[in-house]
Amino acid sequence: MMRPTLCPILGLALCLATAGASAQSVSMGRLFNTPQERSNLDAQRGTVTSTGAQAPVPAPVVQAPPPPPEPYTLNGIVKRSDGKTTVWINGVAQEDQNNVLAGTAKSPALKLKLSSGRKVILKPGQSYNVTERTIKDVDATQ
Repeated sequence: MMRPTLCPILGLALCLATAGASAQSVSMGRLFNTPQERSNLDAQRGTVTSTGAQAPVPAPVVQAPPPPPEPYTLNGIVKRSDGKTTVWINGVAQEDQNNVLAGTAKSPALKLKLSSGRKVILKPGQSYNVTERTIKDVDATQ
């Protein structure tokens, strides 16, 4: 006797279950977070937001390359009668023992040892461009 009443009840329960399942299949979103927290998480992950839109992916931070090194300009060489020599590079008097005088008394020059270990011979008024590895005469009118 229970069978005739049980079939309509089971049929009704089955219809309600499929209707509820199709309504919920749209999207449940994420649980246990506020909408703002979900948006922040989506933005950090670069995933689709709860509204269905693609969250923007933050651009990678690109650092500018370091500026090219300043050229070395030999401004002048003074050799005193007591034997001490003063050398000016980029307008600054140098006390570096790695820089050795080269050339003659009439045509002085300096053997400049760079931090890379490379050695360059400069005459007063010449400039060495580290990037291009070139030596040129400095224009006195500049």
